[in-house]
Amino acid sequence: MATQEEINKTIHSNENIQNILINHIKNRKITYYLVNQFILLFAQLGGSWAFNLNIASSDFDYFGVFSANYSIFGTVVPPPKTIESNNPDCVAYEIKFFIELLLKRNPKLLEPLWATHYCWFNESFENLKNLKEFLLGRNAAHQYLGFAKSSIKSNIKQKNKNNSNNSNNSNVNENLLEIVAKIDPKNHYKILRMLLEAKRISLNQPPRVWFEGEERDLIIQVRQQKIPNVAQQIIDLLEQVTNLMNNMPHDNDDITFLKLNEWLINYRKKEIQENLLCEPIPFDKATQIVFQNQSPLYLNLFDQIQQLLNNNNNNNNNNNNNTVINYDQKKLLFCSISGSKLNELSNDNNNNNNNIDQQNQSNNIDVIVIYAQSSNSIFSLSNNNNNSNHSTIISNDPNYNQSSLMTTRGIVAIELSHACELIVAGNHRLIELLFLNETKAQQYVLLETKCWQHLKQNSIKFLCQTIINHYIGVASGLLVRANSFLKKNNSNNSNNLNNDDFNASKKQLFIAQKLIYEIDQFLKSNSFIICYSNEQFNQQMNQLLEIKNLIDQQMIEQLIIKANESLNQIKIQTKQLKLPQTVDKIWLNNWLISVRKSIFLEELST
Repeated sequence: MATQEEINKTIHSNENIQNILINHIKNRKITYYLVNQFILLFAQLGGSWAFNLNIASSDFDYFGVFSANYSIFGTVVPPPKTIESNNPDCVAYEIKFFIELLLKRNPKLLEPLWATHYCWFNESFENLKNLKEFLLGRNAAHQYLGFAKSSIKSNIKQKNKNNSNNSNNSNVNENLLEIVAKIDPKNHYKILRMLLEAKRISLNQPPRVWFEGEERDLIIQVRQQKIPNVAQQIIDLLEQVTNLMNNMPHDNDDITFLKLNEWLINYRKKEIQENLLCEPIPFDKATQIVFQNQSPLYLNLFDQIQQLLNNNNNNNNNNNNNTVINYDQKKLLFCSISGSKLNELSNDNNNNNNNIDQQNQSNNIDVIVIYAQSSNSIFSLSNNNNNSNHSTIISNDPNYNQSSLMTTRGIVAIELSHACELIVAGNHRLIELLFLNETKAQQYVLLETKCWQHLKQNSIKFLCQTIINHYIGVASGLLVRANSFLKKNNSNNSNNLNNDDFNASKKQLFIAQKLIYEIDQFLKSNSFIICYSNEQFNQQMNQLLEIKNLIDQQMIEQLIIKANESLNQIKIQTKQLKLPQTVDKIWLNNWLISVRKSIFLEELST
């Protein structure tokens, strides 16, 4: 029978642990873009083995930290934060998520920074380990104490399933000795270890992740139920740690954030530079301007766009601790007139009045801006674009609603990754800009770069069922709202047909009917109506403009009914379409990666 020492040298060698984690991550690649694109930074035999607290029955758990290379580019679909598998139990954390949990002082994530046994790590992770002292202090002690208390509370809930009120703090204090005494001995040893670590940190010492000597003997004996009065020891430790922690100074979280953020940015830069040396040069000069409208009528718009982006740099580049990050220089990739002006359905279009500057001054012009964050911002902890939230949309519309881009007026600036997400979702305000013909582009586009031009040239890749479903779904929802506003107007017994409810109903109907015309045209010709002034679409344009000027409530009701009938016919026709179900995400993702890489190369050269 092999000795313990022989087992440690073979099965649990650092090289073997590393290979187990690498195979674990490879086997769990469930997304198309993850193939062979990760770097293992840290691998460890976890569980009780990691603390030298294993016994004969201890199983094997593996813990790792990896870097998903593609994640630094803010791609269409974010990388997984963790990858988990069973048999053996393995969990690996993507480096950004790992650091986010470090900042919360999660004990499970803190301890690997002090690990020296049964682990492997590369030079980059060693540099991160050198920052571990910044993570010690009151917050870390609080987390360890919190984990111990949570273990106790979870046992209370289990013991009192029929009375959840028994888990409140007053009952915990009242029956603490009795409750702790009844806890499973396996949990006794875990709680005891957490409290011993919390006590060390409260005394300005690092956690002892590898137990030896008397402390190890104590915990092992507790685990084997050989120590009496364990409950009393736990209660005494709880009181000691609480008193020690209350006398600790508060942590300087701003400095800790800046240190870890700097490490992450520098690591990402080093990683991408090394990769670019081994790869063909990507999309060359992605942000090179290929068209810019030189008309003086657009100068005021450009000034407002730049001011909007600059204000966002100053106001919104903060982390949760209010630490200002000033490195973001946004790059304009595309700007275009949008909304009724682009569709040639506004009053000034109808009157052939092209004084855009005058229109802008009266706040009647809409502009879509696509911008790219700097590489530093993409790499940063304070960047949330991988969470697919709407913080990457910037608008000067005082009524801007993050839940609806459709109703946002004025200038709307969208970060590149989120713009790609909207394209994947079939958002009509983005789709129409991809199918704008060159003649109209010369008239309504303010600025276009090489990368956006390339995207437009491949717009056929975005014709799919998702876009059709988006147009139908949005139009259907708008008609429901139009009818709702009309009923609300009736319930108020209002004779004023210009009140808010009536006008809101007309607006919903107008947009819904426009989308119905556009999807109907797509079904007929495989193309969208963008500009209605074309003689071919005069009838549709006149009908839409009539909706704007309607004062007859019965006519609105009839048009809503008619629009719903048209929509139902379209739904029947779309079932016969032979289109891809979704946008070509692989192509779009690769395009986005190439743009991000090109921007990074441009930044290196400046």
